[in-house]
Amino acid sequence: MKILDRVFLMIFSLTIFGLSAGVAIISLHLFSDEILQDNLVYLYSRWESGVIALLIALIALRMLVV
Repeated sequence: MKILDRVFLMIFSLTIFGLSAGVAIISLHLFSDEILQDNLVYLYSRWESGVIALLIALIALRMLVV
C-alpha cells in the first residue's frame, strides 16, 4: 500500500468516525432540535460542504479500487 493510500484511508476512517459519532450524539438528544436544524440549514447552504462531500466520495472510490 502506498503512503498516499494510507493517508486517504486515515482521512476516510476519521470521516466515518465523525459521522458515526454525530449520529450517536443526535440519537441521544444531547443538543436541542432547533440548534441542529439551524446548523444543518447553514451547512446545506454552503458550497464548501459539497466540495468536501465530493472529495470524500472520491477517496471512497479510490479505496474501493485499491
